[in-house]
Amino acid sequence: TGAQGIVAVSWYDKELFELIQQAGVAIMGVSLNDERLTVPVVDCDRILSARAAVRHLIDQGHTRIAYIGGPAYSKQMESEERYVGYKFAMLEANLEVREEWLMNTGWNVDRSFSKLSELLGGLPKDQWPTAVFCASDMLAIPAMRAVVENQGRIPEDIAIVGMDNIDVAQYTTPPLTSVSVPKYEIGRVAAKSIVDYLDGHFKVATKI
Repeated sequence: TGAQGIVAVSWYDKELFELIQQAGVAIMGVSLNDERLTVPVVDCDRILSARAAVRHLIDQGHTRIAYIGGPAYSKQMESEERYVGYKFAMLEANLEVREEWLMNTGWNVDRSFSKLSELLGGLPKDQWPTAVFCASDMLAIPAMRAVVENQGRIPEDIAIVGMDNIDVAQYTTPPLTSVSVPKYEIGRVAAKSIVDYLDGHFKVATKI
């Protein structure tokens, strides 16, 4: 007897998903953002979350806000939910979205450090962005180091906000401000939903 169901967390392979479904195994996606999906998904609203983070920075008086992130499953950063939320907040506040302040790291932490270091090192301090929204805490932590190594102060010169609220974020200096993602609740709902799916309570792909 094989598995009846699979919970796929932040991972999507179209051909493999189709093979799994053809084998009669149910798939529940967690934290997947792709309109082509034909499987039920449990997720949080990352557009709303990112927008709230950027609005927090705007409410603190920041107008020059950079972005550090990575691509969606489409391989384009422009379609990634956190980038969309960042851009939404900037445009609704009539703030400029500068191309040189949009850093696509490919979700690589080393690139977060190197790209922000390159940006800051090439500008006088009075031309730096005054804040950076990072699409994950793992990208925010190396960004903080890039600021410090360029003789910047956090948050006096650059404020940094991350997303995910991972445990280690509280141990940075200063502690990283981060948007909390309800990981436990997402996991609990995903587990219950795949059981309901296998029991036949809903037949078509749904998004929770």
